Amino acid sequence: MSELAAEPLVTEETEVREYTLSDGSRVIKTIVTTRTKPPPKPKAEVITDLSQASPFERNMLEAHNAIRALHGTPPLKLSREMCNFCQEWANVIAKEGKLRSRPREQRLTYGENLFTKRSGSMKITGEEVVKDWCSGAKYYKWYGGEPPGGSDRNSGNFSQVVWRSSERLGVGIATVGNCFFVVCDYDPGGNVRDSYKDNVLPREDNSR
Repeated sequence: MSELAAEPLVTEETEVREYTLSDGSRVIKTIVTTRTKPPPKPKAEVITDLSQASPFERNMLEAHNAIRALHGTPPLKLSREMCNFCQEWANVIAKEGKLRSRPREQRLTYGENLFTKRSGSMKITGEEVVKDWCSGAKYYKWYGGEPPGGSDRNSGNFSQVVWRSSERLGVGIATVGNCFFVVCDYDPGGNVRDSYKDNVLPREDNSR
């Protein structure tokens, strides 16, 4: 079976324009426009030695994969590149003191989940964060189908956690006073229209 040719990164578009001058003569110009497309984003490299990850990063990874296992979904792997990306945004929103998504044009192709909490004990765990996100599972009613309108706001955090096609995870956490801000990114991103049927699977024990 022959392989498809790769899409060129540099393309040329040719346009022929005809002009009529004031003396009635005609001039034909050929305009060649060169366009350069950015190369496709490579897959983020994963952390193979988890001793190189922080305790919170490992805790978040374990919490995600525990839930994913219940839904028959392959485990995620941590990416240092993505963790750094998440940490940058966690620092931004912690400084602002406001939970908000990274602007879509800056988010690459990653999915994103956010969490914030004030804690007098100054302690937070991955299990607590992921449990909060997955509380939206009770709103998800479309196993084996697609949500009306292509998505569901009430269960979006949950569906991203268990999204089958997501392979890599980034984790960032920042604190201001007694307030925590957590950012997780997923690659490839989930919650894709017309893809829920194959990516959001029911729990294998048929419970919620």
